[in-house]
Amino acid sequence: MLRAAVVLLLLLLLPSAAHAEKRVALVIGNSSYRYAGELANPKNDATDMAAALRTHGFQVIDGFDLNKTALERKIREFANALQGAEVGVFFYAGHGLQVSGQNYIVPTDAQLTTVAALELEVTRFEAVQRIMESEDRTNILFFDACRDNPLARNLQQAMGTRSTAIGRGLAPVQSGYGTLISYSTQPGNVALDGTGRNSPFTGALLRHLSSSDEEIMGLLRDVRNDVMRETQRRQVPWEHTALTARFYFKTQPDRVSPVRPRPQSNQPSANFDSAALPAEQPAISTPLSGGMVRIGVAGPITGGSAALGAQLKNGVEQAVKDINAAGGILGQKIQVFVGDDRADPKEGVSVANKFVGDGVKFVVGHFHSGVTIPASEVYQENGILEITPAATHPKVTERNMWNMFRTSGRDDRQGSAAAGIIAARFKGKRVAFIHDKTKYGQGLAEDTRNAMNARGLKEIFFEGVDAHDTNYSGLVSKLKASLADLVFWGGLSDTGGQILRQMRDQGLSAIFMGGDGIVDDAFAAIVGPRVVGTLMMWSPDPRTNPANNNLVQVFRRKGFEPYSYTFYSYAAVQIIKQAAEQANSLDPKKIAAVMHSGKVFHTALGELSFDDKGDVTGYTVGGRKKDQYVLYVWTKRADGKITFAEAD
Repeated sequence: MLRAAVVLLLLLLLPSAAHAEKRVALVIGNSSYRYAGELANPKNDATDMAAALRTHGFQVIDGFDLNKTALERKIREFANALQGAEVGVFFYAGHGLQVSGQNYIVPTDAQLTTVAALELEVTRFEAVQRIMESEDRTNILFFDACRDNPLARNLQQAMGTRSTAIGRGLAPVQSGYGTLISYSTQPGNVALDGTGRNSPFTGALLRHLSSSDEEIMGLLRDVRNDVMRETQRRQVPWEHTALTARFYFKTQPDRVSPVRPRPQSNQPSANFDSAALPAEQPAISTPLSGGMVRIGVAGPITGGSAALGAQLKNGVEQAVKDINAAGGILGQKIQVFVGDDRADPKEGVSVANKFVGDGVKFVVGHFHSGVTIPASEVYQENGILEITPAATHPKVTERNMWNMFRTSGRDDRQGSAAAGIIAARFKGKRVAFIHDKTKYGQGLAEDTRNAMNARGLKEIFFEGVDAHDTNYSGLVSKLKASLADLVFWGGLSDTGGQILRQMRDQGLSAIFMGGDGIVDDAFAAIVGPRVVGTLMMWSPDPRTNPANNNLVQVFRRKGFEPYSYTFYSYAAVQIIKQAAEQANSLDPKKIAAVMHSGKVFHTALGELSFDDKGDVTGYTVGGRKKDQYVLYVWTKRADGKITFAEAD
């Protein structure tokens, strides 16, 4: 009897499996501003949020009415507590500020009467985000910090002519891999403080945290609907996510996915068909050893282009999982090394050198052409084969390099296709070009313009913009004065979305058209419903290939939508495997020789081969040759979802 009682006591004292994961939260509420008056709700919001998170098993570090020193002390405490955590949450309520696309937390002692105050008196949101993303975990950041900020007027006076860099509300920031960022209202808008105990956003969030069993995306959808209803649609909560797994605030032990057996056959099919894959496979442990095939995936894993980097990372990791489950490459398992280049050429070279030190022999990446080009020289010098799934500048493969390939198209071919569509659909219309001054964006705009000129059409406007700006009112005024019928954008979704949003805000109804850089839900999230009708060039969508149905579902079950770069990255790993098997070698130069030989590879993109430069010659799907670029249009489906589809 005594033994039974002891066993029962031990069972009661042991933590349950459902609460075994380490969850850490930092909750800050700033209401009493020394130089800006009192905000009614942030302190209440933070107090109630901290209590709610504790009920869900979080270790909570909280702080109220913090000056700069106290705020940074709390952030350091949070950073230490996060070590080894599976889940991190950051909640901030109070004044926020955006300047030149950067968001700032405003401590209670900030005055913002000098330009130097940006460095001395406020704290970047990005600093907290970087701390949270320094380890692989689920990260969730809530910013109820879009309230109208009187301190911004002080900073505007201090900045003088540069005050246009100060934006309204908060700027959109893309989440890194494994991260969700939730804003109390859409970018560039001001949230309401509310008349009750809590703000409209935090009040709705608290209600659903206490009552909902929904996965976080469903929970935030319900929060958004509540806030829109309460504010008569003046405030629309908005989020950006690169989460790679489902997350529930209420632990759900019954929802743990069962481990499915690996397929028994180790013989790969001659033709790729994702229907033959298991529905989902467990993660495969690949410790560093001499018998591993080491593949690096490199791209912007954090920062403004993180959603695009997540496509590369997810595509490579799923391909490796599937290939390892089928026996690996020539009997050796694959180990993945991840490099975050932050869309910066210098960081790209650092990643490349790190891969060299890690013994990586194959790289899938980088994303941006301006990063890919300098990094590829490091790879060439060290005998590493590189396949970029996204870098489209012609120079990438025009340098006579044995090791450089790409599964995506080229800007000159995309530009030619875009020019053909412009000539056919907008003959006699006024066409303006804008770009972000990057190798990709400017290159695409120039290639499209030149091909259009060759067809007898002349542009009325061609100008580059700073991608770090947030206020494009001057640009929009020029476009309005030019009477443009079509505005062609060379650049990515974050800046392009801001420009289109401001065009519509200022009454400019010209059709907006871009390249494959705006194939991203973040683009539609920034613009809102007025994105409908926007045109863009993109490769044939691999998700529409019936052979990929099961693979698409594997990604979606993880809460990840596999846009094209996901498949271009997945295919790159398939190509390495098939070329190695034909060469019967893991020597990168022998594998590159097979790739240059004209061999047809069977991939998630269809059948493809490479020319002598390392460019894809085209894609054949179901026996039919596909154009490398086709026209898509953003549209609203019957169910109300905004998405894109091939244009008629």
